[in-house]
Amino acid sequence: MAPKKLPMIKMPLFYKIFIFSLSIFLIAILEGDYLLENQIEGRVQILLENETKMIAMQMAKSIAAPLLLENRLQIENVLATPPPASGISRLLILGMDKKVIADTREGALSKKVTDYLSSLRQESSISIIPDIDRNNNALLVTPILYAGIRIGTFLVIFSEEPVRAAQKDIRHSFFIISIFGGILSFFGALILSRMLSRPVRELHRATQAIGKGDLSVSVLPGSNDELGDLVQAFNGMVRDLKKSDVLKNALTRYVSRDIAERVIEHPELIHVGGIRQKVVILFADIRGFSTLSENLPSEQVVTLLNEYYLPMFEIILNHSGYISNIMGDGIMVIFGIPEYLPSSPDSALKSAIALQAAISRESSKRMAAGAPVVEFGIGIHLGDCIVGNIGSGSRMEYTVVGQAVNIASRIESMSGPSEILISEDLKKALQSEYLCSPPQQVLLKGIEAPVNILKVLEPG
Repeated sequence: MAPKKLPMIKMPLFYKIFIFSLSIFLIAILEGDYLLENQIEGRVQILLENETKMIAMQMAKSIAAPLLLENRLQIENVLATPPPASGISRLLILGMDKKVIADTREGALSKKVTDYLSSLRQESSISIIPDIDRNNNALLVTPILYAGIRIGTFLVIFSEEPVRAAQKDIRHSFFIISIFGGILSFFGALILSRMLSRPVRELHRATQAIGKGDLSVSVLPGSNDELGDLVQAFNGMVRDLKKSDVLKNALTRYVSRDIAERVIEHPELIHVGGIRQKVVILFADIRGFSTLSENLPSEQVVTLLNEYYLPMFEIILNHSGYISNIMGDGIMVIFGIPEYLPSSPDSALKSAIALQAAISRESSKRMAAGAPVVEFGIGIHLGDCIVGNIGSGSRMEYTVVGQAVNIASRIESMSGPSEILISEDLKKALQSEYLCSPPQQVLLKGIEAPVNILKVLEPG
């Protein structure tokens, strides 16, 4: 059993742009905050330590002589005067035996300090131990030297509050920047989404209209960018669709809609220069038309032809026929182009039967109106012809030529009023059964070999 696909959640373009831009902004802010905070923290830390070292070295130098003379009053005076705003919270002096000689504040030292002092070596270097207690104070240890000889140790406990204050200021600043950045991202996403969604909505509206068959739509390009190019391409596509629709409508005046669509979808079927293929040719001609045209005004003749041809042409197109030629009192119709199908012979004969029925109906209407009527003879033949575009650069015609056309024309000339004559070649290709007369061998004018002809009596 295939797993069910989760439905896609529709998210407006505004939210996508807003989330993306805000994410990029916040990532940049957080990265900047991290880098800047560490950088400033490091610099403030160094400045604080350097300042404390300088103060400690000066005070250790001032204490050296009083410590050597064990002048406690002078030692306390030195310890009582640390520089203001230095962050120093406690000063201690240790003797060589690591015992506290002087202390500016009562209270026990933290375990971290006592552990350090117990392991303190008699070195002459200055060292700093951070985070010695819960207040995150730091301890600076510097030796007290007299004439280059160490006589004690000077301890300075100072606060790292300036570092934390710098961190707090940075975070506060970036928080405010983040708020303004979020606001800017919101309005920026709103403006950008409207700029992007307007042409997209227009394209969606136009696409829906085209889907309903309306090719009069167009979209105005609102920008000179990729969206503008998309709109221009869409309008070009609509123009091409209009041309295709006009072409299809024009073709359906001559061929059925399914043939027109097949030709448009597969233009390679229209062979330039022509190819030899099997086709069915139908000729239909009015009997006694010359006499009728001599006795009627030209206007009435044209009206008569149009009233008969209107239903006839509709029947031909409905049976996938191609009206190749209109010869005044007759028409030439081809079945099986641009592509011959096994059903083409049946389509031609069914079309002929329907034509005679439509002609009879039209004649009945005209007789009732007191108008002149006519009768058609029809001849049909199946054979090989050259199919393609014939003519020159200034005038081209898609038609068929060959001996089969002549045979079909001769068969039609032998047909009587309301008759349908077919060749035996067509009869053999029919897929359905029709009641026909026995074949009769005849010699046709301009045709050397005799042709077997049958009269269609009624559909089987």
